[in-house]
Amino acid sequence: MLHNDSNINLDHLLQSIGSTFAYYSKALAKSTPTTQTSSWTPPPQDWFKLNFDAAITNDLVVVAAVCRNSYGAIIGLETRVCGISSALIGEARAALLDVQLAKSLNCQCIILEGDSNNVIEGFHQVEAICNGRFQI
Repeated sequence: MLHNDSNINLDHLLQSIGSTFAYYSKALAKSTPTTQTSSWTPPPQDWFKLNFDAAITNDLVVVAAVCRNSYGAIIGLETRVCGISSALIGEARAALLDVQLAKSLNCQCIILEGDSNNVIEGFHQVEAICNGRFQI
């Protein structure tokens, strides 16, 4: 598999995703289920939508970042397992991972989406200085 002119080892990628999914599943199994439903909408043409989230258990945080184009195709994703500190720090780490992912993919116009109001409010200050190329 070739992405951005670099070879990707599919076996390694699948193993990494499977391992991270196991951690994420463990975290979800221990979290309180919610009844909130949401739907994903694509960004405008030539924009990228970045979604972030964190799953938290007693001893670890799994953060995830996904980048999609205006057709809804996933053009990048990252996951990390971190030590636990707080839900807010976990969500902030996930948002940071999303921004780093966008930078590595050279995304110029981005929309950042997540379910942590505190993290999103912090980004509103950044939005004002990005000349319309960044939306929350």
